[in-house]
Amino acid sequence: MRKAAYLPLIGLLLAIAPVARPVPASVVRSVSDARQSELFALHAAPTRKSARPLPAALAHRDIPASLRGVLAETLEALPGCRKTLRNVFIRSDGSIPRAFGGDKSILLNGNLPVDEVRALFIHECGHVTDLGWLRGSAAAAPSGFRDGSIVIRADDPSVDFYRISWTDERTHRQGVSDEDFVSEYSSWDPWEDFAESYTYYFLHEEDFRRRAQENDALRRKLDWLETHVFTDFTPVATGLYVADGRVPWDVTLLPYKWEHPNANP
Repeated sequence: MRKAAYLPLIGLLLAIAPVARPVPASVVRSVSDARQSELFALHAAPTRKSARPLPAALAHRDIPASLRGVLAETLEALPGCRKTLRNVFIRSDGSIPRAFGGDKSILLNGNLPVDEVRALFIHECGHVTDLGWLRGSAAAAPSGFRDGSIVIRADDPSVDFYRISWTDERTHRQGVSDEDFVSEYSSWDPWEDFAESYTYYFLHEEDFRRRAQENDALRRKLDWLETHVFTDFTPVATGLYVADGRVPWDVTLLPYKWEHPNANP
């Protein structure tokens, strides 16, 4: 479902929580920076004292102490996102299903299991990396891709990733199959294709490589990510997903083992 379909619901959701975009329970989406400025304007962001300084994006009072370290060590390992992310908000009042994200801000459901919150955070950091860090210039020609009213410019590095499987934001390239995507959800649109592939590489790199050996589209996506995003990457997780011949629905729901050197035992 495209962004325009959600706009009538935004006013209602703002009455219960400052959200970026309402979506089904297993779906995460992106929202423009201009819209984020409106949605997050009501949030104060006081910096809290800590023995170990937190990134500014994680210094919001609604982030539970139990998640601060989890998100901090995850963000430390995420290229692009750590340079661009400005706001992270946690809601534990049941007002959002799972997560929302855009080019600079992320909103997460804090009631989910820690491993799922982390995976969702990584997915949303994929959107931040794609929409906020990898950007084209305003003077460049249109690429043929639009995120709602936002024109993606031809010199945006992400366009080459999109074009592996897409001709525009709605249309798959001729001959594209389900196996050309890391998950069923990644076939939703080019931005979910990017964010799911980003998450799959980060948490399930070995399985990504295995599948890429048998699929040219996945090989090209893997190569693009290693060329433009994960240029100096040290793995901090091992995927535990056992492939059964089917394309998984959502990468953020796949099991993994977190192995960051600063992780709590």
